[in-house]
Amino acid sequence: MPRVLFIARSLNRSGESRHLKYVTNILKERGYYVKILAYFIQDLFYNFNSDIEILNSKNINKMIHILNKLYSIISRNLKINIENNIVDFIVGKLSKMQQNVFESLINNIPVDFDHYIVLNPDLAVPLHIAKVDGKKYYSIQGFVYGEYSKYIPRKEKYYLDIYEYSLKLPFYFLLSSSFIREEIMKYNKGFKYKIVGNGVDTTIFYPRKSSSEKSDAYKILVILRKSELKGDTVALKVLKEVSKKIKIKAILIGYDKKYHGKLDFDYVSLPYLHDEELAKTYSSADVYLFTSYVEGFGLPPLEAMACGTPVVTTNAKGNMEYTRHEYNALVSEPGDVEGLTKNVIRILTDDKLKERLVENGLKTAKSWTWDKVTDKYEQAFRENSET
Repeated sequence: MPRVLFIARSLNRSGESRHLKYVTNILKERGYYVKILAYFIQDLFYNFNSDIEILNSKNINKMIHILNKLYSIISRNLKINIENNIVDFIVGKLSKMQQNVFESLINNIPVDFDHYIVLNPDLAVPLHIAKVDGKKYYSIQGFVYGEYSKYIPRKEKYYLDIYEYSLKLPFYFLLSSSFIREEIMKYNKGFKYKIVGNGVDTTIFYPRKSSSEKSDAYKILVILRKSELKGDTVALKVLKEVSKKIKIKAILIGYDKKYHGKLDFDYVSLPYLHDEELAKTYSSADVYLFTSYVEGFGLPPLEAMACGTPVVTTNAKGNMEYTRHEYNALVSEPGDVEGLTKNVIRILTDDKLKERLVENGLKTAKSWTWDKVTDKYEQAFRENSET
């Protein structure tokens, strides 16, 4: 029985954890022994069937915090881009921090697995150093480095510099999109990789019958993330502009009045939803609005398509892996409030356009399955085992 270990910083409600859930569950169904090694649980939002070991070491988390502070001070005071030798000094074998942090991490990595898959840059270094015989992989679902790092809070800059360092390590890379491949090639031209993509579970995300509730207001669904990167401000501006021309009722998942401010259009606020309720909410909307600046893949528009909901989206790079303008969605450039507004109104006022986008969106969603994603993992296992 092949043994696979996934190493993650945390388990939460992110797209990365969703990806992890489906891949690990399917690998287990296919006869693999699968284990997840996570350093803490932020929110166990998904159901995992694999074994999970949570280290939850306060000492490790404390030392990582100190390391973040140290790096921030050095980076700010020297006013330079940290070179590899300085990264090595901080996180390498001679560092006192490494003795307290990375040795603790390394010592918790079991040695009896055939395949080791790390999900986070700051954990890629310990896996690289760890003396294990199994094959090593680096799964990257999102990419916010280089020109996209401007959307990341200052406190996470350390993480981004470790990110660049990790991209140069000799792993076999598992990527969610060709966009990520092109970005990594800027730092590591000869790397080995497999584009595994993402999937949508059409046993959950499928068109539901509309509610019997009658309304003369169009329902526009937006998922807010309290992040500039996700384009929350843009989405709310678009909703305001659309409301000036058409009667709407926005469905806002994740709205936080303290963060987003007071709104002057009609809306209903919902918490983050589990998949079954999320699918029903997609189906209830007349249009789904997605306004991210950059995504490694961007799964929500694909889920909306699977639910028979027309999509207005930005060109967020990774989501163009499956999105085609005028075929299965209407696409604008990131931050283009005027263009996004026009596209939302087009869908709401043009039934033929809406029908075409819905039909093609359903076809698109059916071609992106988690079984196909897991097939790519198995292909990577075979290819990497031959080298």
